[in-house]
Amino acid sequence: MVGNPEELPVFMSDGRYRRSGVVMGLAVVRSLDAPRRLSTQTEVDDFEQELVDQYLLAAVGAGCADATVASDRSVLFEFVRFLGRPVWTAQPSDADRFLAAARRSGLARLTVQHKAWSLAHFFDFLLVRYQGDIRRLTGVVVEQVIDEFNRPANADYGSVRVP
Repeated sequence: MVGNPEELPVFMSDGRYRRSGVVMGLAVVRSLDAPRRLSTQTEVDDFEQELVDQYLLAAVGAGCADATVASDRSVLFEFVRFLGRPVWTAQPSDADRFLAAARRSGLARLTVQHKAWSLAHFFDFLLVRYQGDIRRLTGVVVEQVIDEFNRPANADYGSVRVP
């Protein structure tokens, strides 16, 4: 840029910039043709897949190992199949039934604990990053399905494991 140095924009560390004493910030820009509501089953399925993909992409970006990402993906798809409806409609009672079914099927307590943690992380992600979009597109307010009542605190539940 060429011009008076006092009139050139000055970029600040928080993403805003100042020009001639006026501070401006960046806004989220959405496409004008983006759907305002999900109207077809294909749109619902695509949106659900996009949410899962974005979560897994964020996990890769955070440095999670490939095995962790694959395991989380497996748990999420297992929960979605178990639920039988869009994942954003899940309630804590759905997670209760899912985890209880996992225990009844003979899975180890540590495996069930990891499933609970995977679900908790995914729903934390939905709440933080996509709550507004989900509410706008579906009318549903997302709820954390793993709460203080169904969150396994310790995989061994106090029992001693002897090798």
